[in-house]
Amino acid sequence: MATETQKAAITTNFLGAAVLTHRQYLPLMLTERFGEMVWDMDTQQYTGGINRTGFHYLFNILGMFAKDLFTSFSIEKSLNNYKTNYDSYFNDMSTIESAAISNARKQQLRQIITEQIVFWGFITPIAGLLAALADDDDNKEILSLQLAAYIARRTQWETYTPYRYSDLFNNIKTVSAQTGTMDKIGALGTQLFKYVTPQASLYDTFIGSNSQKTVDDDIITRGVYKDWTRLDKAFFQMFPIHNLYEQWYGSKDKRKYYENQIMNK
Repeated sequence: MATETQKAAITTNFLGAAVLTHRQYLPLMLTERFGEMVWDMDTQQYTGGINRTGFHYLFNILGMFAKDLFTSFSIEKSLNNYKTNYDSYFNDMSTIESAAISNARKQQLRQIITEQIVFWGFITPIAGLLAALADDDDNKEILSLQLAAYIARRTQWETYTPYRYSDLFNNIKTVSAQTGTMDKIGALGTQLFKYVTPQASLYDTFIGSNSQKTVDDDIITRGVYKDWTRLDKAFFQMFPIHNLYEQWYGSKDKRKYYENQIMNK
């Protein structure tokens, strides 16, 4: 949630207001992962720049090793310099501020390592196992298993977002929840309007015929609303319960979307 100071700063321009509408996902992600490490007055510790700290340390270490190996050809010297570099980066207790920064860096490095271990060691294998079970011919009709496989794949996708930089901007949600609501109202209005006045296309007007859809065309032939009429679907989607219905019966299709995204990345 945004603080009062954040709200005052963000809403002073149109772009800031749009960012706030997006629940601050993008600015918070950028600050937490790629921003400067700053002192948080609320928690009384340094926060921010988690990925930036990890990459900075990694590049320093790789650069040090490369320099030592190509100049002195001494692995022992490289290891000694590594220990010195590590202590200056994570164990600098010369001042109170240096100690606070070192402790924050160690905490961030532990977080990165833990996230990688949890993702590759637990989340990914479990998601793959549940997906394989759900795709088994004997289990395809078990909706609870399909839902579990979908949740696992979505968790696999979303938990790795901080490291999937190419897709960072695509993870912003709809600008406003009202957008989806107005779409559903419009869909219901379209279906009701067909029963009030006949509809004809501009093509029908020129050729003097009527190519309107028949009643049979209003029956949905695929998806979670198969065999429903379009009017019934539009009316049903006006109520929040449609989310549960679509999730329960459409988990497999939604899971396929995330699996395609994971494979593409």
